[in-house]
Amino acid sequence: MYYFLSNLSFLDICYTSTTVPVMLVNFFREKKTISYEGCLSQVFFFVTCAGTECVLLAAMAYDRYVAICRPLQYPVLMSVTVCAYLVAGSWLCGLVNSMTHTGLTATLSLCGPNQISHFLCEVPLLLKLSCSDTSVNESVLYVASATIGLSPCLITVVSYILIISAILKIPSAQGRSKAFSTCASHLTVVIIFYGMANFNYDRPREGYSLDMDILVSVLFCIVTPMLNPIIYSLRNKEVKVCAYLVAGSWLCGLVNSMTHTGLTATLSLCGPNQISHFLCEVPLLLKLSCSDTSVNESVLYVASATIGLSPCLITVVSYILIISAILRIPSAEGRSKAFSTCASHLTVVIIFYGMANFNYDRPREGYSLDMDILVSVLFCIVTPMLNPIIYSLRNKEVKGALRKLAGRPWWLLSNGQVHETWEVVLVLAKCYSAHKAVIMENIDGGISDCPCIQALVATIDLGPQSDTDKQEENHQEAKDQVFCESL
Repeated sequence: MYYFLSNLSFLDICYTSTTVPVMLVNFFREKKTISYEGCLSQVFFFVTCAGTECVLLAAMAYDRYVAICRPLQYPVLMSVTVCAYLVAGSWLCGLVNSMTHTGLTATLSLCGPNQISHFLCEVPLLLKLSCSDTSVNESVLYVASATIGLSPCLITVVSYILIISAILKIPSAQGRSKAFSTCASHLTVVIIFYGMANFNYDRPREGYSLDMDILVSVLFCIVTPMLNPIIYSLRNKEVKVCAYLVAGSWLCGLVNSMTHTGLTATLSLCGPNQISHFLCEVPLLLKLSCSDTSVNESVLYVASATIGLSPCLITVVSYILIISAILRIPSAEGRSKAFSTCASHLTVVIIFYGMANFNYDRPREGYSLDMDILVSVLFCIVTPMLNPIIYSLRNKEVKGALRKLAGRPWWLLSNGQVHETWEVVLVLAKCYSAHKAVIMENIDGGISDCPCIQALVATIDLGPQSDTDKQEENHQEAKDQVFCESL
């Protein structure tokens, strides 16, 4: 199953990559255009991904059928080779279907304004622009819809009929629940995909609405692939709890924001309408209003208590319990290890709430606009920037790299490059006679115990030597060089 999931993930990435980049670029264009070659390319990749996903979902349904109805034969019936053939067959069906449609579409003669009232190129839309005979294209389109669209759907339906009948034969409720949970995610994905596809392409033309058509296409082409990894990850119990907590956090933030934004939008502004700040905030807009702001201020205080103070109290109580539990650990190593698991989060919490408190709750006496902007920059920009840095410091490799970087002498860094010790020594040795005092100062400053430096400096001081001495010195220098390279 995981082999199919990896291919489905890759397919979803390809799926969204065919439409989303062009759509995002067109958001910032006054004249939204796409070349004919670009339109055909989009049709090719879009039809390839859509057809491949139809067949791949059917193959995954067969995989679930074998896993539930024939569990003892699963390693044989769904070996790695069989899975590879099924995935390759899915891509082959999608490619053949796409090449057929793209090739036939490329032979059409377009006439008229050549305008598509949509955010992507599709075969039916291009057929409407053609002034040549499209009967062959339409016939192939119907045949492909039956083979690539309907056949995998029927295979999936039959597979799940057999799966459900097998599950219902399991005597225990726990066994039925466990068996059904193995295919619940795939069944959800199948229902969403085929449901959106059917509603997008097979709904009646009566009461047609362009806005509804674009909305359904967005759901089918963008939202559906985005939901697939979320649906499959919800099988994990830990992910479920975290997902609920994250969803609750976002929901609280959205409700709070919508309340403040809606109330602020009802205010009447008067005066110069100038904000001496780099961002818009509710308190600043309330100062510009000439209407009654008592409701806004009351809601602002209530929101500060619920969204600001309540999570802060929960965090404080949590860490009081955490610290009391850590202090009961008998060994010092155990206490250190337990505290290190929450040290990063505690640091982030202190910085965030500290900046927020200093930004919004500091006394107005001695107010300074420059200080206010500085604190806002620290709160809005610097604090979020520090979070990934703080959390990455838990990594041992990151800590070791920072220690090595901090422990290097300043003259080991030049033009942003780190030089090996022996390279620096050679440079110092060549300049020894002219800059003896500076070199000795650098040597005494940190690496005077390095044998290769001592040997090179001594060689310059001693002057000419015999051949035997030179050979011994070269041998010693080679050993010292290896030693210094290891530093």
